[in-house]
Amino acid sequence: MPGAAVLAARAALRAGAGLVTVASIPSVLEAVAAQVPEALLMHLPERFGTISPEAAKHVLEAQQRVDSAVFGPGLTTSESVLNLLADIWPQWNRPSVIDADALNAVSEGVPLPSCPRILTPHPGEAARLLRLSTAEVQIDRFAAVNMLATAFGETIILKGAYSLVATPECSIVVNPTGNEGMGSGGMGDVLSGLLGTLLAQDLPPRCSAVCGAYWHGLAGDLCASGIGSFGFLASEVADALPLARAKITQSCED
Repeated sequence: MPGAAVLAARAALRAGAGLVTVASIPSVLEAVAAQVPEALLMHLPERFGTISPEAAKHVLEAQQRVDSAVFGPGLTTSESVLNLLADIWPQWNRPSVIDADALNAVSEGVPLPSCPRILTPHPGEAARLLRLSTAEVQIDRFAAVNMLATAFGETIILKGAYSLVATPECSIVVNPTGNEGMGSGGMGDVLSGLLGTLLAQDLPPRCSAVCGAYWHGLAGDLCASGIGSFGFLASEVADALPLARAKITQSCED
């Protein structure tokens, strides 16, 4: 799913990251190079169309050159990817966003890294992590996000209408921005790229999650007001991030 990597990288750059590196197999990097020429590329070895576990050493060697990481968008959940994460995460210490297929790897039993982290499940991913049905998660989203925060001991964003941010020690935050037009594919990848940029600026995970959810939703609201309630794209939300940031900072100054 190379589009997921494209969207995460694009959002990270639009959010203000100075340098963004996408680490993946050649076919994914070709898509990134074509659509996000500003991104740096790290070629990883491939096995049967996915990243080989042998890539772990290359990723770990690059750890000291990055300020944060996003694991998951477009990764797939093949056995080789599960083995890859199982090799990387015990030695990973950079603040990280755990999203998409990286969350599914956690639900398959791969232990999370001990670094500062934000988990960003949508209801289906939350259900897999909690061994519940999606309907059970949606019936009581507040209980579900609290269960996730308690189970994994870190910051959780339960995505969806009025996304919820929870940590084990703090009250739940309800995000007021965003709209139903953001229910289309790729929006979560944009959020992950944005969160990765905030973590790279030394913001704690909870602050990054609250700020990122609000900023992401406001960018979507700007797209809805300028384009229409439905039909705007995740890439357009990424491109609206600078304007959304300007509006946030202006309101703070006022």
